[in-house]
Amino acid sequence: ALSGCYAAINDNLIAQIPVIEELKDGNQSFSRLFTAQVENLQKERQIASALKSFGVLENQVSQSVRQQYEENPYPRWASVSAVKSENLDMPSAIGSQTDKPLNILIAGCGTGRHPIWVASQFDNAKVTAIDLSRASLAYGKRKAEEIGFGDRLQFMHADILSMKDWPEQFDIIESVGVLHHMEDPMLGWKTLTSKLKTGGFFKNGLYSKTARRHVIEMRDLISRMGFASTPDGIRACRKYVLGLPKDDQTRKNILAFNDFYSTSTLRDLLFHVQEQQMDLPQIKSMIEQLGLKFLEFTALPQQTMAAYRSAFPGDPKAVNLDYMHQFEQKNPDAFAGMYQFWCQKL
Repeated sequence: ALSGCYAAINDNLIAQIPVIEELKDGNQSFSRLFTAQVENLQKERQIASALKSFGVLENQVSQSVRQQYEENPYPRWASVSAVKSENLDMPSAIGSQTDKPLNILIAGCGTGRHPIWVASQFDNAKVTAIDLSRASLAYGKRKAEEIGFGDRLQFMHADILSMKDWPEQFDIIESVGVLHHMEDPMLGWKTLTSKLKTGGFFKNGLYSKTARRHVIEMRDLISRMGFASTPDGIRACRKYVLGLPKDDQTRKNILAFNDFYSTSTLRDLLFHVQEQQMDLPQIKSMIEQLGLKFLEFTALPQQTMAAYRSAFPGDPKAVNLDYMHQFEQKNPDAFAGMYQFWCQKL
């Protein structure tokens, strides 16, 4: 168990410990640990090898991103609510159609929590979930099967850039926390928009250059100090940060991220092979170029919305991106997670 806190428990180690089976039979806690760290990984390898692929992965940046998530699927998670929600995190125009046979794409689904939740909100939807990483897809497919959603989701190994050749159009496309990891986010967004039906809805999630400023500073420091994106390099980086004076602002900023506290998540936070941050004027320009209509921000805390409405009472729904940009400059942590928003194809 202690070994598993620092590295994956591999099959060779298991074979060298005959008492494993005895421990599994006699200790429920150990049995759960063994299932999580060994048996589930064995299942995922089998699932990964059987996954269908679409298109060809040619882009070099995409290949590097794929490699990162093959080594460190992100995020690891244990549970998700598969109960239909009354407060859908989506425009009211979609919320009224949850019982209709919609065609939905989750582009860059990671380890599957997002598409499983989406599938739970639509009774008759066909949900396709794509990702670069077979390891991440296998995790999601295993979890979907565990909760009885195996027949409601199609997991497909594919690159977003390959979707230009996908034979179907979609009513809804969601790509949250994905496009900013592409070499050309605009090209990725354009490719996906081409597969969206007229009148269809697009949910995007992109990193804010303003809110991400502490991460940008830390990534620059990592580059200067030469910390490698290996387990040893990531641990050395963590040790460096923890060794800073307790009143050091960089230390405070980075320790505030939950992702700091595990090797896999810290790699995603500070050592990602490809990350671009944006601002709202850039996003506004991209939306206009793609022929989309901005609908609304989502996942904004109530206090943030209240502060915005107080500052800009003439825009109570927060749809004016110029005003929101002004607001963010004075409230730099307003989009601490990322910009998450809905658009509609005109």
